[in-house]
Amino acid sequence: MAAEPGTPIVERALELAARHPKMAAVHILDAAMQGHHGRTIDFRRDSSDRACSDWLDPPSAFAELLRRAFGAHLPEAEIDAQSPVWEFEVIDAFAERYDIIPAGIGDEGCATITHDGAARAAITPGPTGASRGGTYAPPSGAMLS
Repeated sequence: MAAEPGTPIVERALELAARHPKMAAVHILDAAMQGHHGRTIDFRRDSSDRACSDWLDPPSAFAELLRRAFGAHLPEAEIDAQSPVWEFEVIDAFAERYDIIPAGIGDEGCATITHDGAARAAITPGPTGASRGGTYAPPSGAMLS
């Protein structure tokens, strides 16, 4: 199945943010993501760009919405596309909330994670189709309500 283009979602979110500047970022994203749950979405601006200009990566305006919704607690140093904290806390929370898989996983220069800071490792989707190619396991002691 081909990835759904993310640009219309981004445009809708940025339009809502401009029209409703006091609205919580997560509510803006909820509205923009309506009807897109459970899909693979390509948030790359231009897939031919070797620098992987990605809407999910700072300093894009959409990434700022993501930061406000899922990473307002992060220090400025972690607001970076190459930061493992950005990937694990912001992008994963976004993908999990809307049950999406951002496309581009494993592309050179795109959607990679540096788990230990030593080397960039591409993520490949697993058989479960979970967000960013991994499976989610709640921390020990977590309870579902």
